[in-house]
Amino acid sequence: QRADALVFRALVYKQIGDSAAEIADYSRVINMPDAPAEQRADALIDRGFAYGQADNNAAEIADYTRVIDTPDAPAMQRARALVNRGVACGRAGDSAAEIADYTRVIEMTDAPTEGRARALVNRGVVHEQAGERAAAVADYTRVIDMPNAPTAQRADALVNRGRAYGEAGDSATEIADYTRVVDMPAAPFGQLADALINRCLTYRQAGDSAAEIA
Repeated sequence: QRADALVFRALVYKQIGDSAAEIADYSRVINMPDAPAEQRADALIDRGFAYGQADNNAAEIADYTRVIDTPDAPAMQRARALVNRGVACGRAGDSAAEIADYTRVIEMTDAPTEGRARALVNRGVVHEQAGERAAAVADYTRVIDMPNAPTAQRADALVNRGRAYGEAGDSATEIADYTRVVDMPAAPFGQLADALINRCLTYRQAGDSAAEIA
């Protein structure tokens, strides 16, 4: 109960912008000798994120690493920490470490589907930024074909794959991917807007002004 109260209070401090108090409450959970492993892992991940928001990249990565290296941390928390550490490594310019962390999540047999899907989308983006279009498309396709992938990740993968096909000159497949997002019953608004705008631009390049306006 004390650990729960500290975590909830930290979330309130986060909402009001008091990052020092937020980090202090997470630290109290982390330093509790009898805090359950799951709560300690959550506090480390949340504190790491708070450090990242405060531009303390080294402390952020250190907290995620503690979760990853904790033998009794649940798989869901380890997967979250690996994805977050990958993002932090990418922010620091270490794309090799970023890809390595995403790959570890993808290869975890006990990782939640949401974690694997997020890692695949993120790894695809890194491949794309490095000019490795085929590898990026392969990662996006794995998410799209994943039976239980969350809608947000599948929509992200479709938008990103569509863009990659467009850059390769395959506008028909590009439009098809955007259209799949547009036709998704529960596509998140951000991805739906991205798909419509991108499809618009593709129609414009093809000279189809009626479809572009629509």
